[in-house]
Amino acid sequence: MIRVNVAWAASFCVINISIRVKSAARSASSMSALASCLVDIESQITNNDNNFNLKKKSFISRLGSGSASRSIEGPVTLWGKTDAFKESSDLYAVNISHEVDKIFLDYNNTILI
Repeated sequence: MIRVNVAWAASFCVINISIRVKSAARSASSMSALASCLVDIESQITNNDNNFNLKKKSFISRLGSGSASRSIEGPVTLWGKTDAFKESSDLYAVNISHEVDKIFLDYNNTILI
């Protein structure tokens, strides 16, 4: 039997300098960045496939902010189960870029209600 003891310590400081982004968007992007880093570190140890890692990043991000789950992949993602998209989920966001008109692939700072 091989026994490995690993101790980890980390601290994080997130600075978002965009003056056009409201605080909710800043926290979402911060949560996405943190989740992405943690899953990337884990994947170096476990060798999980990329599709699994994207879902896991989105899932972990969602725990901090629902909006954060959509910040992992893009340009157009959907979070929330719906019959309109077979792969949709309440647990993580899915990329639906291939399902939308190309006009939506390069929009910026847009809020759709």
